[in-house]
Amino acid sequence: MAKKDEPKKVTIKLAGEPPKVVKPLTPVVCKLGDAVRMETVITGSPAPTLTWQHNGRGLPSHARVVEEGDGLRALVIDAAALEDEGDFLVRAENEGGSAQTSANLCVQGEREMNKHLVSVEVKAILFLESKMNFRRNIQLCSAATFCVD
Repeated sequence: MAKKDEPKKVTIKLAGEPPKVVKPLTPVVCKLGDAVRMETVITGSPAPTLTWQHNGRGLPSHARVVEEGDGLRALVIDAAALEDEGDFLVRAENEGGSAQTSANLCVQGEREMNKHLVSVEVKAILFLESKMNFRRNIQLCSAATFCVD
């Protein structure tokens, strides 16, 4: 039994700090096959649990998340593929609340090359057609005694 002069012990449970996005994800443009690193800094107490998504789903199997301390987290892709393009979202949650950040990854590669190849093919076809028309005109002119173009 406690004496009258002894102080009573009271336990106060603090709700903690809700997650806070200190450094948001930023959009990235890369080339096909490039290494990609998307960083964010998210703080909170207790340390928030992070969930990463790519286009509303889980991360690609070849992507990995690295935790480097002081709330720094990075999504790392060693060699970007066309399928990696899209929106990446990080959602942080703890007992104090939630926060999120998102950014887009644009992978430049094969699609642009295909557009270029189609353009070259069209130019080559037009060149060959004009050459064939020129030859046809020469044949017509050589069959006639008088030719005016």
